[in-house]
Amino acid sequence: ALPISGMNEILAGFATDPVRALVIDVRSANQGAPGVTLGLLSHLITGTAGSLWSRLQNAPVTLPASDLVATLGRIPLAILVDDDSMGEAERLAMVLQAVGRATIVGTETKGITRSLQDVPLDDGSTLTLPTVGLQLPDGRRIVHEGVVPDVAVDADWLDVPEGSDPGIAAALKALAKATPLPAVIDVPAPSPAPVEPTPAASPVPADAGSGS
Repeated sequence: ALPISGMNEILAGFATDPVRALVIDVRSANQGAPGVTLGLLSHLITGTAGSLWSRLQNAPVTLPASDLVATLGRIPLAILVDDDSMGEAERLAMVLQAVGRATIVGTETKGITRSLQDVPLDDGSTLTLPTVGLQLPDGRRIVHEGVVPDVAVDADWLDVPEGSDPGIAAALKALAKATPLPAVIDVPAPSPAPVEPTPAASPVPADAGSGS
C-alpha cells in the first residue's frame, strides 16, 4: 500500500505541474486508516468532512490544513468505486460526492462505513457492535448505505488491459468538458444533531414475579 508520505509526494507533483483533471481509483480498496483519508480530503476541500456520531456524542471531523489545496482543490475530480470498495474508500467517495466535489463512477458499494467493536462472549462467540457512524456534511447519517455512482459502469475491469478499462474510460469522458472550480469548496461544520437518549427501563410492578 502507498504510505501517506508517498501519496503527498505524488499530489505535490500535480500541484507543482497542475493536471487538467484527476481520477482517484479506490476500486477493491477495503483497507485504510482514517488519517490517510483525512489527509487526502484536506488536499481537495477545506473545513470539515462531516461528523462522527455515536450514542454519546456528535463530533465534527475537522480537516487539517494543506499547502496543496489552493491548487488541487480546484481540479475537476472523478472517483472510481466498485462493490469491493469498503470502509475508508467509501467514506472518501461519500464525503466528496455529498459536497459536489467529485463525480463517482462505477458500481454501488457495500455500505460498510461504521466503526465496529468485537465483544467476546462467555460461550466463546463474538458479538460485533457498530460504535461510530458517519454523518455527511449535508446532514445525512449513513446506515447500511453504499456509495451510489453518478455514472454507472457495470463491467469487470479486472479482465481487461488498463488501456481498455471501461471505468477509466467513463471517468475521463465525464471529466472531458469539466473546467476548474471557481474556488475551493469550504465545508462548514455540521449543525449539532441531538443525541438520542437511552430509553428508560420500564417500571417493574411491586408484585412482579411473586407466586400466587
